[in-house]
Amino acid sequence: MVSKLPWAWVQSPELAMILSIGVSAAIIGVMMSSSGRQAIFRFVLSCTSMFLITQLIDFSSDTSSVIPRTFTNFTTIPISKDSTLVLMTDRKPHQFPYGDKAMEEYLTSIPDSVILGIRGNSSEWISVRARESRPSIRVFTYPKHLEREVLDAQREEKMLHEFDR
Repeated sequence: MVSKLPWAWVQSPELAMILSIGVSAAIIGVMMSSSGRQAIFRFVLSCTSMFLITQLIDFSSDTSSVIPRTFTNFTTIPISKDSTLVLMTDRKPHQFPYGDKAMEEYLTSIPDSVILGIRGNSSEWISVRARESRPSIRVFTYPKHLEREVLDAQREEKMLHEFDR
């Protein structure tokens, strides 16, 4: 899954896919124009349609997302309208703790109230650093069976979304 990073212009993976197909079709259409006026018309039409797609279609979903990083995995799960559960799991839980500045900034930039579940040394290090920046983050250590249940639920949800399409 495409991760949500602050410097990305397109935050939604569904919108990114639609835009990439649209831009590719627009480039082919402009390149296949037989005259300059037709190329300019197709270019303006393509730019306008891409702008309307990005502004009119709302792709903000309330589904969970997985953000894989080098030393940790992050799973964000919206619990309610104004709270988000973030589960951090270390790839190697008993190794030396490694920090992740980008994820610390991501955790502090979530507008909702954040409940942070940690599992491992790196997760604990990142949570401590994020909590120093934003004291309202609530942190707890979650058990291994909760991680398995979350991963199973994500697999089922992904399969349901693929089935609906």
